[in-house]
Order: sequence, then structure tokens, then C-alpha cells
Amino acid sequence: MDTLEIVPGRSIGAVALGAPIESLPKGATVRELDGSYMGISFTHKSGKIDDVWIDDLRKIRYAVHWAGKEVPRHASLKALKELFGPCQPIPGLKGGMAFKCDSGLTLGCDFHGTGTFVQIRLLQDWSGA
Repeated sequence: MDTLEIVPGRSIGAVALGAPIESLPKGATVRELDGSYMGISFTHKSGKIDDVWIDDLRKIRYAVHWAGKEVPRHASLKALKELFGPCQPIPGLKGGMAFKCDSGLTLGCDFHGTGTFVQIRLLQDWSGA
């Protein structure tokens, strides 16, 4: 089974912040503004990747690792905030909640914070826009 390694501020799997879209592995889907590869989503601007995330940890088909440990797919939001944190809420978002974590990751979740889905995002200044 393939493993997606999260490197905060740098990459998730083979998708790296700042990399030219031409460097993506064969099989990556690239559209006008965004794309995907192995369940990893990204946006790009001026030919370079500017945001990388796993849309829902609960649904990803591959093992996810961070700091040499597997990230449990169905861990509670509280456990994920402890793993990646401490994490502080990002105020003013509509349609969901997000937490900026000291590990360099951002966790996104449903509006009520129940963790029915958990997004793991690299972009530090994500405003939810």
C-alpha cells in the first residue's frame, strides 16, 4: 500500500508547495486552477503549486504518515489536534471550522467541530476563501 508522508510547510506525498505543475507524477490531474493526485488536492498559480491538502482524512485510500507515525484515519478531532498541536481556532470562517496547529498544518472540519470530516492542509494563511 502506498503511503502519503506529510511534511509540514513542504509537501503531502508527491505534491509539494512551490513545485512546478510539470513536476507532478504521471497520473496527476491538472485543471485550470486546481488538480489532484492520489487523493491529494492542490491549487496552482503561475504554474506553481500554492496550496496542498487532503480533503477528508476519513476517506483517503492511502496510509498517511507524519513525523514517522501513521495518522489514524478515524482518530477523533481532539486526538488529531493533540497530535499536530497545540492548535488554535481560525476565527471568522463560514461553512466550517479550521485550526492552525503548531506543527505547521491546518485542520479543517465541519461547522460544529464534531470531526465528521477532517481536512489536513499545508497552507498556513488559509482564510477559508
